[in-house]
Amino acid sequence: MKLVRAGEASFALLWEKLLEQDELGYPLLRGLDVAYCTAYMRESRFEDVSFLIEESQSPSLGVRMAVRTHPDGRRDISGFGRPIGYFESNMTDAGRREGAICLLRDEMNRLVETTGCTSIVYEELGSALSPIGRYLMDRGAKAIPRFAQVIDLTQSETLLRQQIRKSYKSLINWGGKNLNLQLLDHATVQPEDMERFHQLHFEAAGRETRSRETWDIQLEMVRAREAFLVFGQMDGVLVTGAAFWHSSRYCYYGVSASRRELFANPLGHSVLWAAILHAKKMGCRFLETGELFFSNHGNPVPTSKELAISTFKRGFGGESRLRLKVTWEKQSESVTSGSAF
Repeated sequence: MKLVRAGEASFALLWEKLLEQDELGYPLLRGLDVAYCTAYMRESRFEDVSFLIEESQSPSLGVRMAVRTHPDGRRDISGFGRPIGYFESNMTDAGRREGAICLLRDEMNRLVETTGCTSIVYEELGSALSPIGRYLMDRGAKAIPRFAQVIDLTQSETLLRQQIRKSYKSLINWGGKNLNLQLLDHATVQPEDMERFHQLHFEAAGRETRSRETWDIQLEMVRAREAFLVFGQMDGVLVTGAAFWHSSRYCYYGVSASRRELFANPLGHSVLWAAILHAKKMGCRFLETGELFFSNHGNPVPTSKELAISTFKRGFGGESRLRLKVTWEKQSESVTSGSAF
């Protein structure tokens, strides 16, 4: 059993094997998403410090992350601007897993001690602490609850329809009648499609919110079967659209935009429903619509816009799942002695 770091000759192939064997199949920090994050956070510098544990060319677990240097010189460890990602093979037996966790903790200790980073951010996606979550908590990290809306796509289309908020069903029907919906994937997307989405996003935001490079990478994500787009047009004009990141098992609602002057119309409802059906057709088990906000939770408390978006997300059914944002900060560290597991 040995540790393999990013940059080593065998890392890329082993990492792809690990992602294939990871049970959840969470789509962030896979493939081109790392390049997307790096371009999005272009004011920072990233040093890839990802690693995995393997034995006999079989990966057990791995962590996707980077040392991020901010413009002011501060350094932290993150998932290229996102929370760091933890992946684990569903083919690892208990004995091998125990040894892999020991190596994981040793490598994390080395990074904490040698990189000069003052914080690490991770998000726990499961119902129990992962080895990386446990490691950070043992070092004195704090955990704050977050919430995400997740739809179980293994249900029949009939059951999925039944979960939709009653008032939304007519809004989805409105979109079906008034919008020309277009699904764009690896086989159909063209550069001009992403440019139209880029312009729509610019007009909706009133400014350029991210670099041109991120849009080029997003196009490559669609071409590489890591994302798809759903567009809604009226009279040949793009008025709403959304991008969805995905693996073979999990779909994530990434970014959307709609024409401001048409906000009074239910533009996004049929787009999201079309994405749900497409993700199910692809074989995804889950579709996540993103973070949920509640009126008296968070610091600062959410805005009225964030609450309205949460209301929209919950209208399509699914479960409001608990997540834990685990944050370790060097100044508050309190290492706990005892078992490593």
